[in-house]
Amino acid sequence: MAKTQKESLLQRLVRKSINVEFPNQAYTLKTHGDRYTAPGIPDILACIDGVFVGIECKMWRGRPSEAQALHMRDIIRAGGIGLYCIWNKDTDEYFWIQANYPFTYRSKGHWMPAKKVTKQVKGKDFDIIDCSYLKAAIIIKKHFKPEEIDNAS
Repeated sequence: MAKTQKESLLQRLVRKSINVEFPNQAYTLKTHGDRYTAPGIPDILACIDGVFVGIECKMWRGRPSEAQALHMRDIIRAGGIGLYCIWNKDTDEYFWIQANYPFTYRSKGHWMPAKKVTKQVKGKDFDIIDCSYLKAAIIIKKHFKPEEIDNAS
């Protein structure tokens, strides 16, 4: 299976996870790069409970390109949330990473591990990635002013 196919599996899992965790509150869009699309646009664009979110999915040891990092900075600067979702296929580990932190595999102190969980919705089971980190980021974004967040640290 090619790397892009694995990454597309992660992208589908992230979209499914968002739609299950935020029923009737989320709109997700998978972007497809081609020659007419600006380079670096995040894999998933979403509006979740009124907050704009850009998510770039990466396989283990993958790194965001300069164009992807630039788009994430622009999303954050505009008041949205920029996240990376990393999947280590060998260990089946997932990580959420805020895009405003440096992206490095050596210093993973700000990486938030996420487990794969089963959630039941209307009697049907869904295997999804835990979105608690994303939920917390949205709550913070909606209920605190940026200066309150900066002064808290």
